[in-house]
Amino acid sequence: MKDRNVTKVFFETTIPEATINALVEAANALGHQASVGGSLFSDATGSFEEGLDTLMRAMRHNIETILSALGE
Repeated sequence: MKDRNVTKVFFETTIPEATINALVEAANALGHQASVGGSLFSDATGSFEEGLDTLMRAMRHNIETILSALGE
């Protein structure tokens, strides 16, 4: 992460957030500033109640999550 200056880590919705938090904490403990950027959908969509029940809505969520985390 440090060699490539990765400052945001994104995770797929089926990956436990604790796993990603451990990765970020380890990078930070080694002196590299990183944080969790958010969760993304890959081969699954979200729920109807969340408004993420179609591929297009899930992809929009991914784009908005990435752009928000990167400060765009």
